[in-house]
Amino acid sequence: MRKIRKYTSLLGGLVIGLSLLFSFGGIAWAKEEASFSSNIQINPNASLTIKEKITYFTTTPHHGIYRYIPTKPEEKVKVISVKNENNQPYKYKVSNDGKNVTIRIGDPEITFTGKKTYLIEYKVSYPIHKVGDHLELYWDITGEGWKFPLLNVKATIHSPAPIIKYTCYSGEVGGNDKLCQVKKIDDHTLEVTYPQPITWNKNLTVAAAFPFNQGIKPPSTTFFLIQKLIFLLLLIFPSILFFFYWYFKGRDYLPDKTNKLKGLFQHLTTPITAYEPPADLTPGQVGLLIDEKVDPQDIVSEIIELARRGYLKIEKKEVKRFLFGHKNEYIFHKLKDIDDNLTNYQKTLLRGIFKGNKTKVKLSSLKGKFYNTFSKASDQIYKSTLHKYFTRNPKTDKIIGYTLLFSIIFYQFFLMDKAEKIFSFSLNSIVGWIILIILITIAVDFFLSRNLPQKTPIGMQHYLFIKGLKENLKRGAWRDSIKEKHLFIEEIIPYAIALGTIKQLAKDMKELDLQPPDYLNSFVAWNTLDSLTSDLNAFARATENSITYNPKSSSSGGSGFSGGFSGGGGGGGGGGSW
Repeated sequence: MRKIRKYTSLLGGLVIGLSLLFSFGGIAWAKEEASFSSNIQINPNASLTIKEKITYFTTTPHHGIYRYIPTKPEEKVKVISVKNENNQPYKYKVSNDGKNVTIRIGDPEITFTGKKTYLIEYKVSYPIHKVGDHLELYWDITGEGWKFPLLNVKATIHSPAPIIKYTCYSGEVGGNDKLCQVKKIDDHTLEVTYPQPITWNKNLTVAAAFPFNQGIKPPSTTFFLIQKLIFLLLLIFPSILFFFYWYFKGRDYLPDKTNKLKGLFQHLTTPITAYEPPADLTPGQVGLLIDEKVDPQDIVSEIIELARRGYLKIEKKEVKRFLFGHKNEYIFHKLKDIDDNLTNYQKTLLRGIFKGNKTKVKLSSLKGKFYNTFSKASDQIYKSTLHKYFTRNPKTDKIIGYTLLFSIIFYQFFLMDKAEKIFSFSLNSIVGWIILIILITIAVDFFLSRNLPQKTPIGMQHYLFIKGLKENLKRGAWRDSIKEKHLFIEEIIPYAIALGTIKQLAKDMKELDLQPPDYLNSFVAWNTLDSLTSDLNAFARATENSITYNPKSSSSGGSGFSGGFSGGGGGGGGGGSW
């Protein structure tokens, strides 16, 4: 009985041991490998057409393999096809990161085990260079970046020119184990073999020399230079057209009766005697003339102007918040009906505020309801300056300008994407120039877009006057020049809001002990230096938030014969499975 138990225990241990052995054996025997052969055809224009045959074997499931080929400044890699041994196409994807062209072969939804053959054909432009008294190909056949070993590696090189010199290098990158063999089949054909597996950091490199003008003629340096110049010219050509359009249609007219356009670098003097608001311009028009667009602050300045002219009154009340603290609520009181003394956009603003014949309206109640009025009034301000102050609608010009800007940027990136197919050189060789030119053209085109609206002679006269007024308000120059200071302050505040100079104006008023006008007293305090500024800014922010809110819109290398080594040539790269 004891013996039976003993043998039973031994048998059980043997079964467990064999199970573990087979289990770990499955892991140990998992492998990947491939045989590799390459057929390299040298073309008369010094490009290469390469056909690689990779027979891949795996015991673990994979989707396929990938192959990457390095690129140099004057060398482009173009993938022609990827097929199986029956000449049927594989699914593959090509990517280029500027340093390597990677071919990813296989279906992401399908895996396999066993053997598959991949026939990869690609073209490399101009890897043959002039070295001394001959032309030379210095080429890495396999590359050193393979994740699985390559077996039975060989390559055949065909040349239209006679081969006058040849050698090969193999083994660790940077060294030479001298195990590769290169054989001249005839004057135009070489065969290179390597008896050892090519593993990670190992390579097989060949060097071959050819006489000048005997079947191979590389493009000249001038050829590449002309192509690069043509490409760079095409890159900036739309910006040149944009500049000429601006030169004739965007430059402002001189503020005189000559009907001439302002010179490209001509400086116009800003009047230093501008100490009062322009008589024939409203605050919104002043804001438009100074920056060529209608801002929310321009609409706010028109509402303040309506208060100044007695059509409405603005009242401020502190309202308790739902949970804690207080907030300011602004209330509009209607004082006068619309009459012919108002512009069409001022009438639009009054109708929008007191819609439905209301006489008392909270500012917060306009939120989400006033944006159509805001848009209509803005368009009316634009149209009020058309032909008199601007030759075209400045809003339309800005849209055209920015559309051209983004179209040119899109064109430049489209051209770069297609350049590899159109031209014979790699963009890597002039990448610094490309970046510099794109940055310069974007800066210039942005300037042209912003300055496309064209002012008439009268428009330029008013613009220079407004510019002088803004400068005088910023410097406080009016303090010693204006005698009727209270009247000046009453009229200038809406314009100071449109010009963005209210803070400096408030500081000057405080130093001169000038009280704010009556039409501000109902919603502006005057207790500290910054009270007028802070209260007006608070009102402006609240107003802008309410009147603009739209609920709908919120939703070449060295020689291969002088100290060459494995991995020192063009081509190469590597690959692996995925």
